[in-house]
Amino acid sequence: MKRIFLFYLIFFSFGLMILAKDLTIEKIFSGQIIPESPMSSIYWLTNYKIIYLKEDMRTHISSLYMMNLRTYKEELLLNGKEVSGKRELTFQQREINERFRVKKKGVLSFQVFTGKRKILIPSEGNIYIFNLKTKKLDLFYSGKSPAIDPKLSPDNKYVSYVKDNDLYLKEIKNGKEIRLTKRENKNIKNGLGEFVALEEMGRPTAYWWSPDSTKIAYLKIDETEVKEYPLLYYRDENSAYPELYREKYPAAGTPNAKVEINLINIDSKRIKTVFKEDSDYYIPSLIWARNNIIFFQKQDRRQKLLELYSYNIDTGETKKLIEERSDTWVNLLGSPVVFSRVNRFFWISERDGWAHLYLYDFNGTLIRKFLNGNFGIISLSKHYEKMGVIYFYSNKDNPLEKALYGLDYRKNIVSRITGEEGYHTVSFSPNNRHYIDIITTMNYPYRVLYKKINGVVLKTLQKSSDIVKDYNLSKPEIIKINTKDAVLYSYLLKPGNFDPNKKYPLIVYIYGGPHSQNVSDSWKGDFYLFHQLLTKKGFLVYVLDNRGTGKRGKKLEDWIYGKLGEKELEDQIAGINYLIKRGFVDEKKIGIWGWSYGGFMTLYSLLKRPDIFSCGISVAPVTNWLCYDTHYTERYLDLPELNMNGYIESSPIYFADKLKSKLFLVFGLYDDNVHPINSIGFIKKLESKGIKFDTLIFPNRGHSIKGKSKRILLFNKMLEFWERNLKK
Repeated sequence: MKRIFLFYLIFFSFGLMILAKDLTIEKIFSGQIIPESPMSSIYWLTNYKIIYLKEDMRTHISSLYMMNLRTYKEELLLNGKEVSGKRELTFQQREINERFRVKKKGVLSFQVFTGKRKILIPSEGNIYIFNLKTKKLDLFYSGKSPAIDPKLSPDNKYVSYVKDNDLYLKEIKNGKEIRLTKRENKNIKNGLGEFVALEEMGRPTAYWWSPDSTKIAYLKIDETEVKEYPLLYYRDENSAYPELYREKYPAAGTPNAKVEINLINIDSKRIKTVFKEDSDYYIPSLIWARNNIIFFQKQDRRQKLLELYSYNIDTGETKKLIEERSDTWVNLLGSPVVFSRVNRFFWISERDGWAHLYLYDFNGTLIRKFLNGNFGIISLSKHYEKMGVIYFYSNKDNPLEKALYGLDYRKNIVSRITGEEGYHTVSFSPNNRHYIDIITTMNYPYRVLYKKINGVVLKTLQKSSDIVKDYNLSKPEIIKINTKDAVLYSYLLKPGNFDPNKKYPLIVYIYGGPHSQNVSDSWKGDFYLFHQLLTKKGFLVYVLDNRGTGKRGKKLEDWIYGKLGEKELEDQIAGINYLIKRGFVDEKKIGIWGWSYGGFMTLYSLLKRPDIFSCGISVAPVTNWLCYDTHYTERYLDLPELNMNGYIESSPIYFADKLKSKLFLVFGLYDDNVHPINSIGFIKKLESKGIKFDTLIFPNRGHSIKGKSKRILLFNKMLEFWERNLKK
């Protein structure tokens, strides 16, 4: 009996290996493994009818769909191909796309008219209007200059947009274009955000319609003193002269843009300045609290002070409502959520160490604090004022999850809404009786469930294939690392035929930067599939969230203040030492790789601990923090004149001559975020010392190095590097 059982066990295991699909770099980065994205940008036309976007991951074309939730019939409304490739993107458009890491084309967003019969669709600088009844697509705007950040006015009479850095309107009825602002010179932008706002603050726009459509509040951005970084674009291979684009980019310690809040009356076109000071400050967010009241946040240059103000248009009074202070930095946690019936609003603050909820009135008087304990709000979802319920995402029950919770703030009762493990993104029906739940886990890319408000699943609307089963992937082992300063979470991927008595080469994947979370119960995308491929090649892959990463309280983040790299590396080594003690890691064959902040951490680790890391791959790294932007860098390192030692000790370029390990350095020549000067400066330092290294440079590619052929080339070269340096 035992022999028969053993035979079937071996046969079954061998069968799984034969039946498993072949995992390749070409499949991973061409969208073949997960060919369709889950639905996104869900909009409820009625309580039982939705429209949404889905992306073909093979072509990166995003299209518009509609579904009847009584019959579950899906209808393609607009194929993204119909609005894609109609005009060549400008430098400015490419820059904005890079800020939001846009990879897809076609229908990227939409806005529904009040009557829900028409849809406004911007694409590539053109604007279209789609008729839901006739299914007809009309071109509304196709001017010589692209329309950027188009918005439908609340009364549906106008479409507003930024063109050539000024605000414009176009009347829906007759197509008449109206210019609202006229900038004084080329260094002024009206209604379009500056670099640090788009990249670092999470503020995607710089103008806002009033609810009654009579006014627009906008930011006037003066970049006169902001220094420029030159970027070369090689458009024509037959031309000896590449195109030059000068990007306004404030590096740490250099002047920022000057920002003022203006108000324009739509009828009279009169412009009034609402807020302007001589001090160095940021405006992270602005919202309309009422037709005559604006709320806006102001943050000081050192980011140790965040203030919320109200401005009354009728009286001209500016009033400070809230002040948040920190000895390190104050995180930006979103705009206040304003009640419509009473003069109150919700505000998220980390003043007790965690992102908790506070209720204020319009005078800035604290009424009540909600939530207590060692967990925080990840983000707010929806507020149902009539019911007295606000929904929020949190990892309250498990630090690796993102679940949805509801707060009944009249009774001060918190209830978990989503029951399944994993990461949830929820969209509620207008009557709050149903919701759509998009769930992703470490072992399953996504499921889209239609549920009753009590959690009962009515229908699975969409799901990916079972990738783990189809490709016989390794299931991650979750590991807690206890240090004297913190409990850290990590995971380990092992080869399918793992033998604990053998020694394996280890590859550490790191990001490690602020607000990140690599160790979570969510699908990790193409990088994760590449790591799975590495396990099939006989490597161990290890990922750890060190001190300084996000979603586990402000105290864990604050450890890195004043000096980047040191605490992060200590924690990574603690995780590696734990694995070494288990006996299956080849201590002489440990590599590390990362992208962006992870690229920085790779260089830092190779230079500081060559006794641990024999080789590494650094993609698009910051090598000198004096070369990165003000808002990000100064948040963690303070102003250079106040902490120059911290900058030097955190910047790999200053100790590049210590490189002893094998290095593969990768960057894009058109990187407008972590500029090429970071990698080029580091290369110059290595060359001056005669230090050997490998490199791969991508012309016309930015920070993300987008494009199927580019990604396939890059990751094939990475695989070759690991095989050459950790296997032989």
